[in-house]
Amino acid sequence: MKTLKKGHFLLISLIFSLILLNFNSNQITALEPTGFFDSAFDEQMLVLMEEAKVKSCSFSIVNNTELFYSKGYGEQPDVDTIYRIYSLSKLFITTATLKLYEQGQLDIDEDINNYLPFNVTHPDHPETPITLKHLLAHQSGMQETIPDYLTYICNKSDFPEIIYEYLNETNTFHNLTWGSEPGGDLYYSNLGLDLVAYIIEQIIGDEYYDYLFNNILTPLGMSDTKLNHSEYDESRLAFPYEWNLTEGFVQYPHFILDGRGCAGLLSSAPDLVPFLIIHMNNGNYNGINILNETSIGIIQQDYVDYWGLNWHSNWRNKGYQGFGGRFVGFRSLFLRRGHVGVILLTNQGHLSSSLIEKTDVDLFDYIMNTAEEALLNPKTTETHFSIVTSLLFVTLLGLVSLVYHKNSRGTSSRGTSKKWKFLRKREGILNYEV
Repeated sequence: MKTLKKGHFLLISLIFSLILLNFNSNQITALEPTGFFDSAFDEQMLVLMEEAKVKSCSFSIVNNTELFYSKGYGEQPDVDTIYRIYSLSKLFITTATLKLYEQGQLDIDEDINNYLPFNVTHPDHPETPITLKHLLAHQSGMQETIPDYLTYICNKSDFPEIIYEYLNETNTFHNLTWGSEPGGDLYYSNLGLDLVAYIIEQIIGDEYYDYLFNNILTPLGMSDTKLNHSEYDESRLAFPYEWNLTEGFVQYPHFILDGRGCAGLLSSAPDLVPFLIIHMNNGNYNGINILNETSIGIIQQDYVDYWGLNWHSNWRNKGYQGFGGRFVGFRSLFLRRGHVGVILLTNQGHLSSSLIEKTDVDLFDYIMNTAEEALLNPKTTETHFSIVTSLLFVTLLGLVSLVYHKNSRGTSSRGTSKKWKFLRKREGILNYEV
């Protein structure tokens, strides 16, 4: 009988160890979107999309270093639908420029005329050189009317000649003016970023996109981020729409936009996830270092009015950091707050309406707020399930022990069934004398 109590003690210890192990292991189980991105969330998304006049959208949520959740909605609900990302392309060329800076192939603080076959100077401040950092920070002094330059380069494929033409003062099409001295006020310039692309091509002796593809996109596995819509199966392309009070929805055709530095790229929400992660984690993605911490700091530093190098440090005064883009038919948002990041792509540019607030505030904030709630207050359904499973297992073991104890009281060790001896020897369970 003394030996029996010892055996029960060992059994009870084993059971409690299993409970504690099971409970503790489930406290660090990977977070799941259970209970947050449900049918109620889907319904509200469709309501907000209707209010914002958005036909289709997709989003991806990043939890610090990994993808947390992705989904698509609307007319083209596939989460891998391809959208133009427009000015988000500027963050790509910024990243490429800093990569070249790390490699010692250029100096972001040097006069750009040292890299160009023609001179570009501020007409009112010719003594102050324009640098690559000025161009990336939109502090060169260039002031082109924003739709003007993008309209000028639409459906043209003669880059970089179009840059020289646009800068040539005899060209009667453009509306380029100059503001403050280089390094001063912020004047948003698409032309400036295409000029950066041209400088990169002068330095490397190859096309900018080839450098981007080989040094950033391929290492990050971003196979859905490209420069031309013709590189995709047309069925994957989101239809570009605009909306106005007179005509309602107006669908546009797909078009070439070879603003390779300023607005040319297309992508999907999930494909952009690694790129967001490197800008949230000091240039690192899954052990792949695209940039070092110093370079990320240069990009995200405030230069003027909460602007870094194509990086907002306090977007809409809500603590969001990141960038985005919009023009005909598309809107992209690529923002983080703390350890939560959200990429939102829509096929509505809101060029002629005030509905941009419906996308940027109502729709985006709804996704971000839900993501933060899900990640900061995860549901514990999985943990509770595991505890219940453990308790059922303990109960079963207890019943087995009771049945065995009852049967063993009337049976001598000599009369123990052959079946039990076989199990004891083969399985090694309850390996003690009764």
